[in-house]
Amino acid sequence: MENSAQINPRDRQFLGHPIGLWVLFTTEMWERFCYYGMRALLVLYLTSALTATNPGFGWTEKGAYHLYGWFTGLVYFFPLFGGLIADRFIGPHRSVVFGGILMALGELALWGTEIFRAHADSAISFGSSPSTFVVFIAGLALITVGNGFFKPCISVMVSQLYGPEDKRRDAAFTYFYMGINVGAFLAPFVAGTVAEKFGWHWGFGVASLGMIFGLCTYSFLRPKYLGHIGMVQRGETVSADGSAVSGSAPKAPLTRKEIDRIGVILILSVFSIAFWSVFEQAGSSLTTFAKKETNRVVPKEIAGQFSGVFLPNEDENDAAAAIEDTKRNILEVSRTLDLVNRQVEETRTELLEERRADGDFAAAAAEFTDSVHNAADSIQAASSALEKANVARSKIGFEPLDLAVPSMDELLTEARADRERVRRRAEEEGRSENDILREEAAAKDEARMKNLDPAKTVWTFPSTWYQSVNPLVVVILGPIFAGLWLFLGKRNLEPSTPVKFGIGLVVLSMAFLFMVGGAVHSSETAGNAAAHWLLITYVLCTVGELCLSPVGLSMVTRLSPPRYASFLMGLWFLSSAVAGYLSGTLASFLGAGDSLAFCFKKGMADYFLILAAVPFAAGIIMFLIAPLLRRMMHED
Repeated sequence: MENSAQINPRDRQFLGHPIGLWVLFTTEMWERFCYYGMRALLVLYLTSALTATNPGFGWTEKGAYHLYGWFTGLVYFFPLFGGLIADRFIGPHRSVVFGGILMALGELALWGTEIFRAHADSAISFGSSPSTFVVFIAGLALITVGNGFFKPCISVMVSQLYGPEDKRRDAAFTYFYMGINVGAFLAPFVAGTVAEKFGWHWGFGVASLGMIFGLCTYSFLRPKYLGHIGMVQRGETVSADGSAVSGSAPKAPLTRKEIDRIGVILILSVFSIAFWSVFEQAGSSLTTFAKKETNRVVPKEIAGQFSGVFLPNEDENDAAAAIEDTKRNILEVSRTLDLVNRQVEETRTELLEERRADGDFAAAAAEFTDSVHNAADSIQAASSALEKANVARSKIGFEPLDLAVPSMDELLTEARADRERVRRRAEEEGRSENDILREEAAAKDEARMKNLDPAKTVWTFPSTWYQSVNPLVVVILGPIFAGLWLFLGKRNLEPSTPVKFGIGLVVLSMAFLFMVGGAVHSSETAGNAAAHWLLITYVLCTVGELCLSPVGLSMVTRLSPPRYASFLMGLWFLSSAVAGYLSGTLASFLGAGDSLAFCFKKGMADYFLILAAVPFAAGIIMFLIAPLLRRMMHED
């Protein structure tokens, strides 16, 4: 085998680019399969009920969005440190390998969460199930730190394949960005389908296999096609061509030109926050909208041929599950009502004569009130799910479901008898009541699945499939945009990087204007919005992304002083960290749409209108300051 130090990676070409680009393309593809496979499942896993057929953590949507924001923020925060360590100590190559190993271990930890989660009796938290919670957080932490080492350094290695003045750089990063999105396209289909059909933890396991395969591919092909790229030892730094040079000589201070260029990176990073805080709704509010507000019914002709690929209508499942949840909440109502009555009798005299508050009575009364609210919410959820299911059935000519939502009085009578039966069984078998309820719910669902009549069943496709639209469009349009930039560049017509940013922001704004229409349509059709609203939104989001993201990666590597390349790439991803946190926070506080009623007053319409306004305003500002930024880039 050739000595990697003697190989010039720029000499080996394929499709007009160094073969090393395609090695890094494949490695990044599998790493993104790992990450986006996990991201597609995270919110759905957290919000799935403990007693569901495919159980999760039992969190509220608000809590799941909040964690999603923190996680995505930290995922893009750690590249700042990973890039700094790579620049000063271990080099990009070792950073990529180390980060990939950590990410694979993190996915395996999420897969192992199921071992502990199966024994939980209530919504997962450190207090209710510490072992489950610790393993889960450890998995997210490993993915976060691993991404911090991997993400900035593989982008820097792409840049080292090209000289400082090489006109192919923007096109190369567009192709590299296609690798990201091939993985992101496959992940929801493969990991998402496995997770929704066989269990969330199996989806995390599939995601880990993607990272392991990517590391094997990289380790096998790197010596032959990447040579010295990324191979920096401690005490060395990297030159503009990617080779290692001694770092012992004193470093010259930054020139005025370098300071201006770093300033451009910082300014564009701020506008990147406006873009990604809206774009990252794909993993939070858009995921929930796809699952709960969009019609995903598969035509009878297709479902009949491929019913094993699709899922029984989740709305029918949700209606039955909501009724079961109501029964469980009624159990809590009856238990708490007994406690309240007992406390009233014990404290009646003191409360009337001394006018003092009794702590036990107050706590019991508060718990009773919460239980009643939960039961009422469950009845409302069951009614809503049943209505949505019957709308879907009527569209394809099926009879309404033979299912009714009982009244509170009916449920209370049934629940008291059921409570006593479950309590006796729990005592006899030495098990918790929640375990028995979960087991019985699963048995009922299994029996229902065995007796499904394909001619009378509505089938839907998994909601995670929508997340494959964005990367699929990147793969389709990526070569077109790469060719467009080269075509315009040869004729001196290519827009400057700031103008491309402005275009991307405005197009993203247009995408969420369509979601306003989708939210209105959902409100008018009992949560059965047509598929085209989300499809158009994802396509336009992708067009905006292609104008901004690969161009931004190219810009950072082009303008960064070589000795600070990985650190500044990490700084660039810091903007995505802030945006990720803001994205989850926005969805957490406003994404349900309940508190927003200033314009359309229909579901999430006003929330999506806000999301459309933010990038539009940022895009207009970017167009105004683009000439100044272009002068600061010193590229004329």
